[in-house]
Amino acid sequence: MFKIILLVNFLFLVDRSLSSPIKQNKTKVLILGAGLSGIKAAKTLLDRNITDILILEGKNYTGGRIHAIEFANYSIETGANWIHFVNDGETKPIVDRRDAKKMQGLTSNYSDILVRKRL
Repeated sequence: MFKIILLVNFLFLVDRSLSSPIKQNKTKVLILGAGLSGIKAAKTLLDRNITDILILEGKNYTGGRIHAIEFANYSIETGANWIHFVNDGETKPIVDRRDAKKMQGLTSNYSDILVRKRL
């Protein structure tokens, strides 16, 4: 919960500073975590010509919860690995990026499910 509060406060401060009419000569930004949100925050800042950015990551890899390990010639997903609701407008940018990288995947048919009520 503390991490969420910290992230919301950080994003609020970044948003406030970016919308401020005061021009700054130099902006230094520290981003905690190289997961999807941290990388997106860095890209957003770079798109706005803020280049003095430092990303700190506690793990020895980027991607946050999106992670896999190799074991006996198999890739084993240890984190987030599912793109839900592929046809949803909000998910479309992720699907477009997946397709651009020619990544393979299987589509789930959510309209063809059977739910049984346990008595």
